[in-house]
Amino acid sequence: MTNLLDQGLIEVMLPVWVRDEVGSAGALGVIVGVGGLGAVLGNLVGAWLGPRVSRRTLYTVGFILGGAPRFFVLAMTGALTPVLAVVGVAEVFAGSLNAVIGATAYERIPEELRARVLGTVKASAWIGIPFGALLGGYAVETLGVRAALLVFGAAYLLTTLAPVVFPAWRQLRRPDPVPIDEHQPIAT
Repeated sequence: MTNLLDQGLIEVMLPVWVRDEVGSAGALGVIVGVGGLGAVLGNLVGAWLGPRVSRRTLYTVGFILGGAPRFFVLAMTGALTPVLAVVGVAEVFAGSLNAVIGATAYERIPEELRARVLGTVKASAWIGIPFGALLGGYAVETLGVRAALLVFGAAYLLTTLAPVVFPAWRQLRRPDPVPIDEHQPIAT
């Protein structure tokens, strides 16, 4: 769902907002560039923080602060500076998600199933992307860009609350260490 909503933002809503509020294609490039820089920094921060904090906490905070605020700042302002600040910070939080997702996937998925499971996970995560721009365009056309941003932002926020609401997310933790049998030879 979040990939679908992100696609609506990046492909439709953000360019329309930039056209209507700033009037410069260069501003779109600056916003996307700041977001990309934030995402790279977030990946580094997430990799560093990952072993030091609870995965569920890092994932939940990163997911909530990395998503919906981008929609809301665009809906509430016509100025470039607050948008750049929020997008930069939000992408740092969003970038930290990849470290948690990757570490958890490689710990939990048996090696012999990894290719199939990761392929299925990626396909299901990306299935909504082609529809994101379509729904974003429809929402902007029928509601206007500010209302569309608020609707998509609210949907994003509700989606990112899943780790807080659903008990299954409590399993997003490091596996228990495997005890070492002193009498078993170590395979090399």
